[in-house]
Amino acid sequence: MVALAAVASEPAASSPAAPRPWHEVLARDATTVDVHAVSRYRGADGGWHRLEVWRHGESFVHRRTDDRLDLYAQLDPQAAGHYRFQVLDPRRQALIEVDRTNLLRIGLDDDWFSLAHLLRQPADGTMVRALERSRRDAAASCDWYRLQPEPKAKAAPTLDICWSQTYALPVRILVADAAAEGAGLLFELQSAEAIPSQAPELASPALAPGYTFVDANADIDPAGD
Repeated sequence: MVALAAVASEPAASSPAAPRPWHEVLARDATTVDVHAVSRYRGADGGWHRLEVWRHGESFVHRRTDDRLDLYAQLDPQAAGHYRFQVLDPRRQALIEVDRTNLLRIGLDDDWFSLAHLLRQPADGTMVRALERSRRDAAASCDWYRLQPEPKAKAAPTLDICWSQTYALPVRILVADAAAEGAGLLFELQSAEAIPSQAPELASPALAPGYTFVDANADIDPAGD
């Protein structure tokens, strides 16, 4: 596994390059197709949480949060652009299945980009400006950008992101112009590696002995009433 924690984050000077739409810069096409990454992020509770991810291109992602809950999202071959979601909950000993449409019905709006690329998908109109920052590039280098929210999005913070094209993942996410060093750190990629496409973590979960299968679609979809 390649350690990525040693990436310095102190700004030197901003690039004079003109801002560009975010989707032109934060490309989702990683040069490494099959990826395993370990990161930490600051949650709504203010504490740090562990997030481990296995991803196959743009068709499959497996996320494990705090070693307690596993989420699987897989492209549905029968419906272009739609994903099948499964949650493996060891505490409840349950395998729960739900589709994207029904997740939206209950107010869960995490999209594929946010799940697979560990960055909440910026809103339309968000612009990206390249930054010049001093840094020590580890085996996977990243480039710094400032996300400038669309003017109407008043509550959205301005973020500085170091983006790895190798993995199509952020290496660090900071609140721009944080007063103290480290105070604005929201996300840190701790390690990443290329893995074989046959890795067991890149497969949908089987129903283990003692586990119950729950089809959440039947409970959420009004067409099922």
